[in-house]
Amino acid sequence: MLDHALVRPSSRTGCASLALLLAALILPSGGCATTGGAAADAADADDAPRAPVFPPTPPAVAWSGEPRDLPVLDGRTGEPMTWDELLARVGEADAVIVGEQHDDAAGHAWQAALVGDAIAARGGGTLALEMLERDQQPVIDDWMDGIIDGEALAVLTDSSSWAGEDSWELWYQPILDAARSAGGRVIAANAPRRYVSLARTGGFDPLEALPAPRRGFVALPAEEVDDSRYFDRFVDVMSGHMTQEGAGPDEAALARMRATFRAQRTWDSTMADSVARALGRGTPLVLLMIGQFHSDFDGATVLELRHRAPDARVLTISLQRRDGAALAEEDRGRADVVVHTGARVPPVAAR
Repeated sequence: MLDHALVRPSSRTGCASLALLLAALILPSGGCATTGGAAADAADADDAPRAPVFPPTPPAVAWSGEPRDLPVLDGRTGEPMTWDELLARVGEADAVIVGEQHDDAAGHAWQAALVGDAIAARGGGTLALEMLERDQQPVIDDWMDGIIDGEALAVLTDSSSWAGEDSWELWYQPILDAARSAGGRVIAANAPRRYVSLARTGGFDPLEALPAPRRGFVALPAEEVDDSRYFDRFVDVMSGHMTQEGAGPDEAALARMRATFRAQRTWDSTMADSVARALGRGTPLVLLMIGQFHSDFDGATVLELRHRAPDARVLTISLQRRDGAALAEEDRGRADVVVHTGARVPPVAAR
């Protein structure tokens, strides 16, 4: 997805990290792209095996620090917040949207700590994940009920290397474990990739025509949502990449960009709808883990959620790879809360 303009690596293809789908959707001759940043959040919508990544991202690594000690800042004023102050803010919300960078080990440890503490404090709640698709919910329920273990969950959902080699076991499974241990529920928030691909190639009409219950696996963007600023950001990211790759934004490329934006918005609307549905079932809190392009600066997932659940109190959080406890000017207004997870480690050279 455009935040995930990153393509999810697949255990089937042996990819070691996230990749931009831009190679397949924007560049006329294919090719590969680097990882990280906002561009890393644009979308791979294809049902085909995911493309290899260049340069390779190193395999997932564990992070051994104390996540509750990472700097937490008010995203508007820059004022530092303690962990207890953060939990108090979360305690006032109905939905918390956490925008991540998929290969951020410290960020994932922080997410697990937040999910466990927040659900325990509220006496229940729901963890919603972009990384899992709605038609995979029975597998998640089997894991919740102890019928399968985490390894089987990753295999059956093709998630073992979702964000790099061994990334599920090291980075995402602990977040699910924290939710279950605290008495929470886990739901798949995203639309199946085959339907997102259909939105890109055929538009929204074929999705509208899907028979029930398959139609329930995907939610379409609301016409009332003004996503013009979001689209401008999307174009900036995509155009910057095309310029970088030397494939200028000609009419054909712009047409592919608009098609890709349909895929992006299908993700946004489905994930927002998943949160709204959970709130409608009476859960005391929903925590959505999502690629940060979807949520930063009032991204379209946030806009869709506010449209679908207008009375919900929504708190946005953005995990930024920065050191220090001062809010960067470019991060002001990025989210209600900004967390610094440490500087990005330079990519390891291909071996």
